[in-house]
Amino acid sequence: MRGYYIICIVIISTIFSCKTDNTEPILVESIQGKWLIEEAFRNNRKTDLLRNGYFEITDSTFSTNINPQGIKTSRYTYIDNKITIREEEEEHTVYNVEYATEDTLRMNTSFGHFDFKFMTVKEKDDK
Repeated sequence: MRGYYIICIVIISTIFSCKTDNTEPILVESIQGKWLIEEAFRNNRKTDLLRNGYFEITDSTFSTNINPQGIKTSRYTYIDNKITIREEEEEHTVYNVEYATEDTLRMNTSFGHFDFKFMTVKEKDDK
């Protein structure tokens, strides 16, 4: 009977030790470009208010037109799949990059009391 308890403890320990966060890092190069908002959700409800919105990410700047003051360009840092917008006089905004491919970018963030999720597609080059 004692052996049974030891085996159960080992199995349970193995299960809990495997529940670590294995999120794959997304390279900063894969998020650079102009991303058009295809779908947006505010507090888990679809919203069409951001339909013509975009994010443009370069190696050093993050621009968007979904800011109430119009187009805003800021410097950012990118660490652990998080884009942190650095504002001198405002609270920093953090965009969590959930998924990225060469033509799709999915991010989420919070503004005030609202949680947002963005499904974006990369703008195609006209070249």
